[in-house]
Amino acid sequence: MESAKRGDKHHAQHMEKHQAWKWRGWVTCVVILCLGSTVTFYWAQRMNATGGTGMAEFPLLSSSVKNFSFEPEIPDLKDDPTCLSRTQQNLYRSDKERLIIPAALIEAWERYGDLYRSCSVGRNWTDVFLDQGSDGSSNCKYLVFLELGVGLGNKILALTSALFYALSTDRVLLLDYSQQNTLSRLLCEPFANFTWVLPWDFPYDKFWSAPSLGDAMEQNWNVRVMNLRLSQSQTSEDQLFFCEETQSGISKVQWVSWMSNQYYFKIPSIWRRVNPIFSFRGETAFTYLSRLIILPNNDIWGHIIRTYWGYLSTTRLRVGLQVRLHWRSDLAAFDEQVQQRILDCLTNHRILPKVLEKPQNVTGLSKLYPRKMRAVRRNEPPVDVVVLVASLQARYRDELMKLFDRQANVDDAIVRVHTVSHFGQEVVYSEDQVQYALVEMWLLSFSDKLATSAWSTFGYIAQGLGNLTPYILNIKGDITRDDGDSCLVGQSSQPCTHYPMKPACKAPGNLTEEHKAWLDAHIRECQDQSGGLQLGTYDVPQ
Repeated sequence: MESAKRGDKHHAQHMEKHQAWKWRGWVTCVVILCLGSTVTFYWAQRMNATGGTGMAEFPLLSSSVKNFSFEPEIPDLKDDPTCLSRTQQNLYRSDKERLIIPAALIEAWERYGDLYRSCSVGRNWTDVFLDQGSDGSSNCKYLVFLELGVGLGNKILALTSALFYALSTDRVLLLDYSQQNTLSRLLCEPFANFTWVLPWDFPYDKFWSAPSLGDAMEQNWNVRVMNLRLSQSQTSEDQLFFCEETQSGISKVQWVSWMSNQYYFKIPSIWRRVNPIFSFRGETAFTYLSRLIILPNNDIWGHIIRTYWGYLSTTRLRVGLQVRLHWRSDLAAFDEQVQQRILDCLTNHRILPKVLEKPQNVTGLSKLYPRKMRAVRRNEPPVDVVVLVASLQARYRDELMKLFDRQANVDDAIVRVHTVSHFGQEVVYSEDQVQYALVEMWLLSFSDKLATSAWSTFGYIAQGLGNLTPYILNIKGDITRDDGDSCLVGQSSQPCTHYPMKPACKAPGNLTEEHKAWLDAHIRECQDQSGGLQLGTYDVPQ
């Protein structure tokens, strides 16, 4: 009997426990199901927002941590499928206020597009040039850009110079498609559905044998084709280009071939026309024009933005470093003194943290993990600084990487160093090298801080595209002697014209007081080239 009672009691306790576990299990299942539904719903929403990947979008970063967010507002863009860089480039700039193209320039650009349409639709360029057509094209005037055997930086400067002149004189800008031409294979068309590239069988030899500026003047402008070549080797006739009477004569010539990278704000008629177009901010002309015309085609743009997201995006600060040793026999040489000047410049100006000479305190290493995890929980970037090195020589990247990987620094900052290419030497006609150069110029232009080599047109393009005032590395020529600071703080974001033309007009007094005042306030001698000229905004001595 006692045994039966004990059995009943044991059975009751067992049933009690079973019911309790059953209840707990049911509650647990409900909780798990609820949480699971919530998680499933969340990831469904994220997958919808990210095109089905389920991965949170990384943000577009600037040097300001407060702008870092793993769920940024993604703008609604209407991409141009023929040229994604035309609409997407603004997404990758750190200072959106500096990207506003003046309304007057947009209107002028639209009018220029109408000129393109009226002068190019349905026309065979060879027939038009040989005057075999009867389509009214004689009312149109053309500026044909001919590439020279120079580096990409010089080619881009010359192309933007050509656009500036074409825009201010109502000429349709065209590119040659000869063997040495590279820009037509790198860049988008300036206007969708209209080509600016002449056919391969165009009679280009007619340009090379055409009258020069001096010859056209001697023939009283009674020429249909003229070869305008304003290089650093200037003739007395070339210097007359800046005179109003010369511009009046050139306007009578239908076809003009172009090889020049000059500034033209000194010509009164051009200044009067283009200064309002730039909303009286002509000192940033290169930045505006380059963002309209130096647009990488879709293949190269894909290379640019994949590199950006893969190596440059998640950081507090993006630093661009461009190294080229001008005035030396080997542009790509590695020089210990150059490396030291680079490091001195970047650390003295607080762009990079100074490296500690002594081993780091163990406490700092112990705190690194929790400090970085707290940063991640606050949606802050895990990397403090990313340095993009653009150089023919890989050792400049390797030495920086070795330094910041092996040694601690005063800020306990995490510094990542990356490079896109290192060819070892410059080959002007290498299409592969030119493509990489364009990729690097654009990536450098996305920097928060930029250091460039003195006298380098490669660096000029990057700073102009980004509207960035650079730190100019004092590494040109022989630097064995101690000749001052490791770098200069730049005075302008615009490129330097190394060898500006010297006007020789018969009537030099045709500048208005307003025009003279503008020139005084916006043109200075370059910091890295004696006698060179650079646009900018400068203080005028009273």
